[in-house]
Amino acid sequence: MYTAQNSGQLEFFDNLFMPVPIKKEHPIIKMADSIDWDSLCDNLSKFYCNDNGRPTKSTRAKIGLLLLRHYEKISDEQVVDRLERDIYYQYLCGLNMHEAQDFIEPSSLTHFRNKIGMEGVKIIEEAVRAVVKKSIAKKGGPKNREITVDTTVTASPICYPTDVNLLNTCREKSVDAIKKAEKTGRIKKKARTRKRKGRKTFIEFHKFGRKSKQARKKTQKKLLGFAKRNLRQLQDHIEEMESSAEPLTAQEMKILKKLEETAERSAPILEQQAELLQGKKVKDRIVSFHNQNVRPMVRGKYPQTTEFGEKLLLVEYEGFLELADSSSDNVSDSKWLEPALDFVEEHYGFQVEGVGADRGFHGKVSKECCERHNVSRYGVQRKGRPPKNKPEPKPWEERLRRRRCGIEARISLAKRKYGLDRSGYRIEGGGEIWVRLGLCAMNLKRALMAS
Repeated sequence: MYTAQNSGQLEFFDNLFMPVPIKKEHPIIKMADSIDWDSLCDNLSKFYCNDNGRPTKSTRAKIGLLLLRHYEKISDEQVVDRLERDIYYQYLCGLNMHEAQDFIEPSSLTHFRNKIGMEGVKIIEEAVRAVVKKSIAKKGGPKNREITVDTTVTASPICYPTDVNLLNTCREKSVDAIKKAEKTGRIKKKARTRKRKGRKTFIEFHKFGRKSKQARKKTQKKLLGFAKRNLRQLQDHIEEMESSAEPLTAQEMKILKKLEETAERSAPILEQQAELLQGKKVKDRIVSFHNQNVRPMVRGKYPQTTEFGEKLLLVEYEGFLELADSSSDNVSDSKWLEPALDFVEEHYGFQVEGVGADRGFHGKVSKECCERHNVSRYGVQRKGRPPKNKPEPKPWEERLRRRRCGIEARISLAKRKYGLDRSGYRIEGGGEIWVRLGLCAMNLKRALMAS
């Protein structure tokens, strides 16, 4: 039976649009009530000047938006948009419904991350760790002093094919910087950048699905010529602006800094690409314009044998996953056990009694490390085939080996739900910042679900 519908438009002052009572058991409400915001904001205040400049937006709101961005696995634009219409987001950020409207621009979150850097993110991480410790204490304290360790790689935003895209990025960044410098009026003669020819060469290469080695090398050579030309023009503009008779304005100083940064990043890339075209082997090859510390890592795992990104040392304790260390180099797992033990002793304040890990951590270095730290239980499987007369494993040894499977599941969850599969930040140390904030969101959710 058809029911007649009310076609009238509801007004905002109707009862249907009045604020509804929030659910106190909601995870975001628990998150807001569990963090010591006053202490956290005071610790982050050192990154700002006390008596100069424009007043900043609420520090609590910016921290809350960063945590929600990783908690929900959404972008800066999406989290700012949701802040205007989600009362739970507003509660976490300490804003009312009126303050949340047009409160902040998405770019402000980028500036905030640049402002606090790695040191500030570690302060946020310490506040989250305090919540984790309370959660463990509520459950009666730690059941044992055993940890599980493992390594993984978080991919950086690398474009393929790497060489052609790198050269084109250098060319585009140089041309953009040149045009900005010329708009200041400090440059007497405009440069012929060959912008359209360089763009046409790049597009023609990408039109074809399969690229032969000869076509790739030909395109690399052309783009290298364009990029070198633009780099020389960039350096000439820098000299001309620095030798200007009149002092530069604040805006012109920013443009000059951008010119110098672009030239500094482009020069080693072009030098390496020239060596590659000559058939030389290049050590510490750069594969990313924005994050030049990233190196190819041969892991030999399916489906990708080589990965580009940060290698992470992760520690699992009482169901919580923490980042103990990270490196741009493919460090052997057997050399990374000591940083994991030092991390737990420093941040959780107890001496580790048992370690569970995969066979990558087995070796003489790991055993010596366990002896130095007085680790009595070392449940790491040996490399290679087991001996024929292998003795029966001890109960604690078998238990630690089984527990190692748990960290694999938590790493998989972190990659699927909290973005650890691919870094989204291009700032300095962006890969590690991305991972730390993602694990903060993951540990917060687990701690509050248990409470």
